[in-house]
Amino acid sequence: MQSFLADADRKGVGSEGERTWVANVRDMAYDVEDIIDKFMYHMNRQRIGGRYSWILHHSIYFPKNLWVRRQTATKIQKINGKIKGAIPERNQRYGIDRIEGTSSKDNQKWVIRSMTQLTSIGLTNVKAADEMDLCDSIHNMKLMRQLCVMVTNAEETLRMDALSSPPTNLQKLVLAGKLEKVPLWFHSLQSLTYLGLHWSRLEEDLLPQIAALPHLRHLTLTNAYVGKQLCFSTGFLQLTRLRIRNFPQLNEIIIEKGVMPNLKSLYIISCMQLNTVPKGIEYLQNLQELLLESVSMELQNRIEGEGSVDFPKVQHIPNIYIY
Repeated sequence: MQSFLADADRKGVGSEGERTWVANVRDMAYDVEDIIDKFMYHMNRQRIGGRYSWILHHSIYFPKNLWVRRQTATKIQKINGKIKGAIPERNQRYGIDRIEGTSSKDNQKWVIRSMTQLTSIGLTNVKAADEMDLCDSIHNMKLMRQLCVMVTNAEETLRMDALSSPPTNLQKLVLAGKLEKVPLWFHSLQSLTYLGLHWSRLEEDLLPQIAALPHLRHLTLTNAYVGKQLCFSTGFLQLTRLRIRNFPQLNEIIIEKGVMPNLKSLYIISCMQLNTVPKGIEYLQNLQELLLESVSMELQNRIEGEGSVDFPKVQHIPNIYIY
């Protein structure tokens, strides 16, 4: 599915039927990713805390590897059924045999610029020199709801400052590439529910620029900031899921009281300089799961067991996983 989507993004799609088909496949790809994530969590998670405290106050998980595998296989079979059924249905309904495209760089730019009715698109191999063409095209996609932009490699700079205003209906945004600064139009993403920033390596704090987004529910930050401190000082009122991944210099996370009141899931992954739990995590009373993966032993030791230093701060969280 990912190969199909990458090919579709590269070639471009023309008709309404093709766009609908690609959108359906993309939705199924998201379903598969969610299933795999849940499967890996079940297979690898390690519960922490004192035995009797967890029995009295938390959900108890018994080894159910066979059950989990069966459930996962069943879900994937259902998706396979959807795919097999959707292909002939697609051909009959839309008369599509294959997506036509072109490998010419200039022609790709022309195709993308002309697809003003698209609601979802992913662009890869983007270079800094593409800024004007990229931003002009996105600006004209008034119906865009999902946008993913990825640069050619980790060292390439993603330039999007020329975008005067993003599509007003944009709900999901993923940017993969180095950003020299936080785009000025971030604050106008009033419909955004999902934001993913990967390899941005920003030198300025981006949190104040997105804290007031009224509908933001999922935030994924992967090596998005080179600072040593992340401070959630205000806003994020609708955020339910936060992933902080691969921050090599991060040594402190601060959460002020009243911020992220609806957060249910917090993942901290590959932040080896972080030696304490987020300050203020005890304020997150709706938090249902805390996942720590590839973190320092010092951090692990501070929350493992009832006698550990920071255990009182996290004892209200039903599910805590350490990988």
